[in-house]
Amino acid sequence: MKPKVEYTTQDVLEKFGGTKVKCALTGRELDLRTDPYCLDHIIPVDKGGSNELSNMEITCPEANAAKNNLTNDEFIRLCIEVLTNFGYEVSNRSLV
Repeated sequence: MKPKVEYTTQDVLEKFGGTKVKCALTGRELDLRTDPYCLDHIIPVDKGGSNELSNMEITCPEANAAKNNLTNDEFIRLCIEVLTNFGYEVSNRSLV
């Protein structure tokens, strides 16, 4: 089991450039002072990722819950699959 890494709110604000950020997955505008948000592992711990701040991104709770323990590339592939299943055409399939 990887050790827990601690960082401060100030560390998070410095990494993400302040309180006004975009969800890394949806692009939704978030205000870290007032909006719910999650710190998401870019590479999940169970897939070799760490708890270091360098492996974290800000996401909205809904996107974080949908991504679960997938990497970003795995999540994008899943989203493409879902959209295609519902009849949407996805124009950029460079990950597929």
